[in-house]
Amino acid sequence: GPPALQLCDATEALMCACSMACVDGQIDDDEVDRISKSSALVKERRVALMAAFRDSEAQLSADLSDEQLFLFALAMWSRKVTDLASTLTDMPGEGTHHKRTTILSAACAAVKATWNPAAMSTPSHLNFAARNWLGIMATFIM
Repeated sequence: GPPALQLCDATEALMCACSMACVDGQIDDDEVDRISKSSALVKERRVALMAAFRDSEAQLSADLSDEQLFLFALAMWSRKVTDLASTLTDMPGEGTHHKRTTILSAACAAVKATWNPAAMSTPSHLNFAARNWLGIMATFIM
């Protein structure tokens, strides 16, 4: 319906504003204002979509599960784009990237977190690993 289309259009405009602001590597005050206004509009449209969804929820049935999933995906996409906009507008004033992590440091941190002995020895992780290992071994033996 109209709320979904309005949210889609507003999110697309915000994504374009973020992309255009990043072209030159610097985000000036005009771009921050444009992104902030567009982000506020996306948030308003997301609230309107959720209100329309709640109003029609009594009429929805299991036959419309694909449509419900689409609305969830649309809302999630708009939230991720507003998160991007927030990240861009919260950058330091000089536009430097000194507070950002590089891909290599992020990958190293992820590997360290994955193979952290404290995280690997939690009961839920051990249970998960044992169940998956048993299933894989049973399939391999067959």
